Amino acid sequence: MNLTTEQAEELAKEPKTFSWMEMLRVQPPEGYILRKTHSNFHLALFREPNPPLFSTPGRCKIKLPHQIGTVVEMREKFGYVWPDDCEDGRIYDNDHWNGRPITRDEMNVIYYADDPDFIWWSDDTDDNECKMWLSSTQMPKKLIRRHYTVTGLRVCQVGELTPFDVDSMGLLNKKQPEHKYGLDFKIAMDTFKQWFNDRYSKPRPRRKNGEIVSWECWAWDEWAKELNSNRNLTWGTKGILWKRLPLIANINPWICICEGGLQ
Repeated sequence: MNLTTEQAEELAKEPKTFSWMEMLRVQPPEGYILRKTHSNFHLALFREPNPPLFSTPGRCKIKLPHQIGTVVEMREKFGYVWPDDCEDGRIYDNDHWNGRPITRDEMNVIYYADDPDFIWWSDDTDDNECKMWLSSTQMPKKLIRRHYTVTGLRVCQVGELTPFDVDSMGLLNKKQPEHKYGLDFKIAMDTFKQWFNDRYSKPRPRRKNGEIVSWECWAWDEWAKELNSNRNLTWGTKGILWKRLPLIANINPWICICEGGLQ
């Protein structure tokens, strides 16, 4: 599981239970409804809501991201530093090394996660050449410091999430101004909706035998503005195209809310 900055901050408190959201890798046909979830077999069963008279309703089975008892690795934004000013020369963005985020001047040498034997002496501040922090997706297995065992699974559409669901995942914006009754949940949810679109609406490649054959994206309830205005988006006789290949756009997609216990 690749954590956001907000989630990493939440996990720094080492809660005994933690919830996170993962997209169903395969989405059911449009309009299908959830019939049942088999957590132990990590399957979600969907069916057609209103089949034609005297016909058998359409059904489909979709694998869930995890099953009960699976141990999930929590990856976070990180970096390497030299000389060894901290344990094993590694630092975590969320820890705010020495009580605050470090600067480029403080980190003169950076190890790259994909090639730990290569050292980059960074006198240059060009963002394209010197990366202080590395993405959570690049975190090696040996640097993962928190693991959670899956104890519960719930399948729903992203539009069904409540502020309490979002808060349990550490993604509710609590820094926005409060009104006289406390936290404004509408503003907080609008912020989460924007976060979701920013994170998932950018098309991602789908490959077959190493070759990109199509693209796929997910959005809350409408196209993101950036995607609508992008010149890579075109309309063909067979539907929407992205970079001249089919684009699968999942609106209000099905997700899996996972709950885990600290291992």
